[in-house]
Amino acid sequence: MSTNANLDIPYDSRHDAGIKPISRLRHSPVPTMPASRRLLASLALFISFSCLAPMAAADDDFEDPKLRVRLLYKKFRTDIAADKQLKRCGDEALRNYLEGHLGEFIDLNSLIRDIAFKQTSERLDDMPDDRQLKLEMELTKFVVNDNLAAFKQVCTAGKLQIISSEVDFSVSQVETNLYRHSKRPLPVDFVLVRGWDKWLLNNVYIGEISLVDKYREQLGPAIASGGYEGMLNRLINLNM
Repeated sequence: MSTNANLDIPYDSRHDAGIKPISRLRHSPVPTMPASRRLLASLALFISFSCLAPMAAADDDFEDPKLRVRLLYKKFRTDIAADKQLKRCGDEALRNYLEGHLGEFIDLNSLIRDIAFKQTSERLDDMPDDRQLKLEMELTKFVVNDNLAAFKQVCTAGKLQIISSEVDFSVSQVETNLYRHSKRPLPVDFVLVRGWDKWLLNNVYIGEISLVDKYREQLGPAIASGGYEGMLNRLINLNM
């Protein structure tokens, strides 16, 4: 969610399900799949953030990705309100909170796969569990520190207005505006994929800047030369 990158590459990987990437919601409609592919895709695989509006079936957001975005944002606002230090949106308090909770908002496993898409022939599932956990921890630390200013804008913002959403069977984009005090609303769009029992957030656009695209550019060379271990080693160096 960094505002410093200068990328505009419409990318969204659905490689594990064989689903083609979808286009940016604000620029073109989500493409539809042929009926035959919809039948085959019925094994749908598989996030920040308040409208604070009343929600029906708040615990069952599987059929409506907008509910998932509302629930994530509501959780974030509730956690902030419950912590005196976090309520001030200070760097240290926000960093500590996000390093411990980022995985509750963004599906880190999906994010790692998307970043590595077409950069390596390795399978993430072949990586030992302890190394996968280490990779998620290092990516979390890097994403939090790299995007702290953007997270701070969310922390100090007012409401999140959901404008619209598009669903292409197992992939969805939710278009929102984040209202900041005395500033113009900031467009923030969420890309979600279906999990077993709910929608999972795995990419975020702020304006034209994609979280996945930014890190594919930064980490791609290390992944291409060293696979997921190369990605992990690069993140360790970046976090020093």
